[in-house]
Amino acid sequence: MYNHERTIKSISNTSITMPICNIHLWDSFYKYLNTRELSGTLARLNQWYPSSSAGDAIPRIVIPAYNTAKSIFWQARAMVEAEKRYQSPHGTRNDSLIVVSPYGGTPRFSLICEGPMDALAGAMLGARSIALMGNTPPESVLDLTRTLVRGTLPLIVLADNDDPGSLSLILGHVSQVASSMLLLPPAGYKDLAACPISLRKALF
Repeated sequence: MYNHERTIKSISNTSITMPICNIHLWDSFYKYLNTRELSGTLARLNQWYPSSSAGDAIPRIVIPAYNTAKSIFWQARAMVEAEKRYQSPHGTRNDSLIVVSPYGGTPRFSLICEGPMDALAGAMLGARSIALMGNTPPESVLDLTRTLVRGTLPLIVLADNDDPGSLSLILGHVSQVASSMLLLPPAGYKDLAACPISLRKALF
């Protein structure tokens, strides 16, 4: 859970809507992802899209979340420098997490990571990726994660280099239901999405 999500949210999930797509921002959407060596095409296949109404007027990439209640929840990543890199709706998160599927075919492996951009980077390498939206997710998110990865082989938990301990604790939760291992990004890079694509490929 990110710091801005720790505040109490009093608005019902029934009032949450998806931000409006700004069609004039598609070029910015692809440019932002391409500069990070991330696939705009794969992001779009996973229903990511650009908006300037995701909690503020800043151009952001909206990333739909998955949950058992099939209710609306999302994260939105700023495409420019912003005080809040990520926005999320003012409502209850429940067990929402981000699932990013690879291009067609059977996934090579499953990946658990902190952020959506890391999940996209993993999906580009053939993973069915789960982003926990932070390194201290609520128990309900861990429960859903265990359900999604149960029986998965192989399963990789990828921690960020700036706080490997938090996600390493999650390894203990998922190792009960799937054969799993912990990885860190190459030294000098905070997370998977920060790495050049050549190093991502080498890591896996």
